Amino acid sequence: MATLTTTMATTATMATAEDSQPLEAQARTALTKATNYAWEIFSNRHWCSELESNVTVTCEHIFFLYVLYQHIDPEEGSQYWQWLLSQQNADGSWGIAPNYPGDISTSAEAYLALRIIGMSPDSPELSRARTFIRAAGGLSKMRMFTRIFFAEFGLVPWTAIPQLPAEFIFVPAHFPISIYRLASWARSNVVPLLIIAHHRPLYPLPNGLYKQNPFLDELWLDPATKPLPYGSLDPTDPVAFVFTILEKALSYLGGLRRSPTRGYARRRCIQWILQHQEKSGDWAGIIPPMHAGIKALLLEGYKLHDEPIQLGLAAIERFTWTDNRGKRLQCCISPVWDTVLMVRALQDTPASLGIKSDPRIADALAWTAENQHRGPEGDWRAYKPNIPVGGWAFEYHNTWYPDIDDTAAAVLAFLTHDPATARSRLVRNAVLWIIGMQNADGGWAAFDHENNRLFLNKIPFSDMESLCDPSTPDVTGRTIECLGMLRDLLMRPVEHAEKGEKYGYLYGGGDATADAHLLQITNTACARAIPYLIRTQEATGAWYGRWAVNYVYGTCLVLCGLQYFKHDPTFALEIQAMAARAVKWLKQVQNSNGGWGESLLSYREPWRAGCGPSTPSQTAWALMGILTVYGGEDRSVQRGVRHLVDTQDDILSQGDGGAAAWTEREFTSTGFPNHFYISYTLYRVYFPITVLGRYLSLVEGGQEKEKGFSLPFSSVSACGLGLFDRRLNYMPYNWLPKMDDFIYMTSGLLIAQLVLYAPLTLPTLYLLFRHGKHGLLAWLYLLAFCILRVTGAAMGVNDPHNAGAQIISSIGLSPLLLSIDGVLHESRIYYVSTSKRTEWTFMALIHILVATGVAMVGVGAGGLVGDTPKSSDLSNIKVGMVLLEVAWGMLALWGLWTLWNGTGGGRKSAGNRGAPAGLAAREGWLMPRYTAPNRHPRRPCPHRDFSGIYACRGIHTARGSKPDDREFGCSCCVGIFTRVVRGDCFGVRWVCDQGSG
Repeated sequence: MATLTTTMATTATMATAEDSQPLEAQARTALTKATNYAWEIFSNRHWCSELESNVTVTCEHIFFLYVLYQHIDPEEGSQYWQWLLSQQNADGSWGIAPNYPGDISTSAEAYLALRIIGMSPDSPELSRARTFIRAAGGLSKMRMFTRIFFAEFGLVPWTAIPQLPAEFIFVPAHFPISIYRLASWARSNVVPLLIIAHHRPLYPLPNGLYKQNPFLDELWLDPATKPLPYGSLDPTDPVAFVFTILEKALSYLGGLRRSPTRGYARRRCIQWILQHQEKSGDWAGIIPPMHAGIKALLLEGYKLHDEPIQLGLAAIERFTWTDNRGKRLQCCISPVWDTVLMVRALQDTPASLGIKSDPRIADALAWTAENQHRGPEGDWRAYKPNIPVGGWAFEYHNTWYPDIDDTAAAVLAFLTHDPATARSRLVRNAVLWIIGMQNADGGWAAFDHENNRLFLNKIPFSDMESLCDPSTPDVTGRTIECLGMLRDLLMRPVEHAEKGEKYGYLYGGGDATADAHLLQITNTACARAIPYLIRTQEATGAWYGRWAVNYVYGTCLVLCGLQYFKHDPTFALEIQAMAARAVKWLKQVQNSNGGWGESLLSYREPWRAGCGPSTPSQTAWALMGILTVYGGEDRSVQRGVRHLVDTQDDILSQGDGGAAAWTEREFTSTGFPNHFYISYTLYRVYFPITVLGRYLSLVEGGQEKEKGFSLPFSSVSACGLGLFDRRLNYMPYNWLPKMDDFIYMTSGLLIAQLVLYAPLTLPTLYLLFRHGKHGLLAWLYLLAFCILRVTGAAMGVNDPHNAGAQIISSIGLSPLLLSIDGVLHESRIYYVSTSKRTEWTFMALIHILVATGVAMVGVGAGGLVGDTPKSSDLSNIKVGMVLLEVAWGMLALWGLWTLWNGTGGGRKSAGNRGAPAGLAAREGWLMPRYTAPNRHPRRPCPHRDFSGIYACRGIHTARGSKPDDREFGCSCCVGIFTRVVRGDCFGVRWVCDQGSG
């Protein structure tokens, strides 16, 4: 339990003498007070403040305590009572956040919790709550998790809950659906729920009943039937339709409860639960799996006095928070997060304040280093078993679920405090873990790798759209900020060669090979991340923020990351254009009072992006983003700083050396968009410190941001022509068993081309002189394409990011395909039973398929590079690729069949006897001069479209889900278009004819 008591004092205006000071002086005073505030709440070598959420977490804790003890301590109950009533809206409802419309599930849980701790249903508070719930549709509208809690008390039947067979624990991790395909927070909840759903427990309420309990019948519109539908049988949503049918089938089979494997499945679930319990008793660092885990163990025969139960109860108690507003339970705690962000904020203060050298910062970083994960735990190992461990989690005890966001923020804190840590094992291991967790689309998620099976949100059990953890721009932005700063530090000369000891890790120079390797893979990871950010920028110029509200936050983090790459020769134009659009949007949504704000409703209604009452944290985020482009003299910056100076109203102590922060009642952080919001109560402290420190550092140092990062908004169109080619230039990579064996797949493909095509130039040259009189132009044509392949591959190996190498390589046609074309035609000459009509029909069909496929790929590719790509664009590309692959398969089968018959392997007509000897004797086994016999001078040859093979490789290597591979496929199809435009689909035979003639 933690208690924090502060003295709140609101001041309408600053003192007159203070108002007369320049903005710079006022900002310095505000920053000094804010840093004093930070030191006032520094405790036990770190920072940790309350993490607020809505009342459901506290209500569910009341349910949990009543299940365990069948009563609530009166004194404790009164504290819960006080907290719950303080959060009630004027209309009697409870919302998922302050100043948010009432929510029926939240209101229903609060109503039941207050009834359990003794409040009369006739009280004014519950009467107003009952009116709201009934007006909103009654309990039939409540969410799935609320149903589960109510089912445990017999308030709703267990048949209203989708089946959760315990055998789900058996599904291997590499299957499309398994517990490891669920996000970390869902996974840690689902496994104990498998046990609870098997037992379907019933616990009595204060009325003594536990089955078909009428305790809350007043909240139903139809208490006799209590309808609780779920699932979707809408055929327009086939995924939800299939999942609903499967669930109905499971229900018909009784949820497989009598399956012979059920006993073993339950034991496996319990084993998983115990394995994932921390030594401290925590599960996953969040409350829901702690509640569910303890209940699951009790249902399987554990007693309250058993060690796992006692440890779990003690862990839950550490999440409680009590102050003068009452007692509540935090859904999570954030000591690491608060500490590393506060350290980073203090490091951003100007040197003149002398804060950077405060020994307490080093002490906080030493505490952070002690909490780095180095053990064998971690569900992330299911898909990335060979990358080094080195991440951090939000909480004190959560070794199974470190996250990328915390880890990147921690690395930034170390690097800003001491640049020498860039070469430390602490930072190296953290960065290697971060890079290893990069997704195929180039971005990063919060906790997991490739956890992007969004169709899982269609499962009837998931009504909060929270079963997946895909890449997000905000996490990716912070990550490339971390990698960009590290890259800059690694490129600097090592200032000292000796090794020293700091934070328990070696640091300094002496390992040039390891530094070079780290720099190489950092560059590669960033080269894949920036195209992801290019693709995810909104039409307005903003970026979506998954973990805080919302577009202001996402835009801030992306801009802070992109500033390290504004002079990158590959992406400079795109980055400058993106930054210009983003900053223009930030300035457009600035409020009249100089601050910024954004409503939680922007998740549900994106047109509200950047709209809302000003808050300290959101104002700081916007200013952080703008300061990456403009200096302290910008008018928007000055208005924003003025707003922060004028609204610093949380006074902890008075006087010149007083301590003060900002009041922030709005929730500005996100658990699950549209469903669960949170508030880190120190956001109002360290983010304003960060931006005031950066502002003063720029102004006092007389520095202005380089204007090269700021382009006019119209410059977006200027770099648009190069955008598509640069997007296509990057292939995804995979980690191999050893980190040093890491290979960029584009380089591998180019090396393979060199190995194949370089030797082929020699026989091509030989045959050019040996048989030139029979087809000089055809052989020159072959030689030119062979040389193009070798040239493009050589350029690509030298510089994998070279767009010219990709273009040259994509237009080079394999000489082997032309040779095969000749062999096939020669075999058809001897196999006279093949009718011309059949051959023409077959070839026409292939051309129709190829033309359709090329057209669909072109339409889809054009949509992908637009400002608003649609899912139909990706579908067009996929269908087009399939058509190209079908055409290639038909050609391959046709070739094998004709070659088999033409060389004696199959049945031949009477006029074809002796063909094998004749075939073998005609100019050897390479016969491209026969690709265009005079009697068929203009028959089209579909082999010009065989670049589709490369496109299909790109699609299917990625199982149709990796955007970078899809874009590589698009680039190959660009090569097809170039040949169509040149007329090569008809021209090779013509060239050969002219050469022969």
